[in-house]
Amino acid sequence: MVAMELNAAKGTRTYQVWPGNNVTLSSYPRGLFLTSVSILISTWIFTIYIANDLQNTNPTLVITICSILTIVVIVNLILVTAIDPGIIPRSTQQSSVEDTDSNNGSRRKKFMQRNYRFYLAFLMTALVFFIYIFAFSCWRIHQRMLESGTGLFGMLRNYPETLALTLFSFAAIWFLGGLAIFHSTLTAINQTAYENFRNRYEGSPNPYDKGIISNITEVLFSPLPPSRVDFRAEAMPRWNVEDEKPPLG
Repeated sequence: MVAMELNAAKGTRTYQVWPGNNVTLSSYPRGLFLTSVSILISTWIFTIYIANDLQNTNPTLVITICSILTIVVIVNLILVTAIDPGIIPRSTQQSSVEDTDSNNGSRRKKFMQRNYRFYLAFLMTALVFFIYIFAFSCWRIHQRMLESGTGLFGMLRNYPETLALTLFSFAAIWFLGGLAIFHSTLTAINQTAYENFRNRYEGSPNPYDKGIISNITEVLFSPLPPSRVDFRAEAMPRWNVEDEKPPLG
């Protein structure tokens, strides 16, 4: 026997069944919330406990720059999650073609055509944001250690929020820095993360590599193609066909 399940009722719109519970185009909307909260809390702690206590500086200027960086990071994060990424699997098969490469005559599909530049912008701005916070946090820790004559254990007891923000910023810098370097490298050589992990072009030239300048220009400065998803259109039914297994025994 064959079991068939209709996943989209008649009259249901695409946006109603889109992954992400209609909040974001990401399949993991909770990540948007958690990332936003971590950035906003970092800004709040930095403003209240660090920037206002810095000596020989202009607290207003320090807080203003931090606020601008926070806004830029949040905007890039929203753009990454709220824009249709345009993920289209690459393929060299003639049955699923989109572009013709004039250099090697092969035909291919692209990937993440619409929001990859915003993802890179988010990584870079978030990296600058946490470097900024980390630098001033270390400076304030140094000042307080000189003032009180205590070590790190004394800082942990008297100023736990400053030390916690410094450690969190340090971890974020390493994490974001690694991602930024990795994806910048992929952009420069025109390769996907999946192709890199699978060593797809190991021992052979990458047919999509057009040179560093052309690769970067294609990703960062080429016009955004229109979305291929009509979110107001009626959702297409999807049928799951599975052979029913006979009961055991």
